[in-house]
Amino acid sequence: MDLKDKLNQRSRLLLTLWCLLFIKCLSLEFCVTYYSVPIDSKFYVWALSIFMATFATLLSFKASGSTQDLLTPHRLIWLACIIGGAACATIAKLSDDVSALIVLPTTALLIGSGYIAQGLLLKQRIDIASGAGWWTGAAILFRVDTPHDYLIAAVCVFIFSLAPTLIRYLQVRRKIKRASVD
Repeated sequence: MDLKDKLNQRSRLLLTLWCLLFIKCLSLEFCVTYYSVPIDSKFYVWALSIFMATFATLLSFKASGSTQDLLTPHRLIWLACIIGGAACATIAKLSDDVSALIVLPTTALLIGSGYIAQGLLLKQRIDIASGAGWWTGAAILFRVDTPHDYLIAAVCVFIFSLAPTLIRYLQVRRKIKRASVD
């Protein structure tokens, strides 16, 4: 396995861990909202988890020596999606005119757009299908009320982000196994 394959495997591992983190955060947010648990979930669930995961991700990139790969076109697509999602959440939080109910569906639209752009850039049909799935999830999220939208978003993360990543990982593992047998 060459360096590029190892970096791709590391990226898949990081994406898997981030997906699991968001599934955890969305599921906990559903529980906090549904059962009216008196905690500040924005701080205790979201902020702490995302801060620690971001720190661990940056350390992982630094330890692997792959910091020069941070500004590849497909990573810039995701950086734009992250900035767009953060801007949407900030605007909804600070503005009385914009409902917080549009944050999840708008973020789903951004994620879908990111997957489609990445799929077109890298010529990967599975990414384009994931993007279409995220757009479908966004359409559903626009119609569903809180707190069930958190569960639907968690399912979208699982189906449209985590599952394709695991499928790619298994395909690479199978390819490596076949190459080692030959």
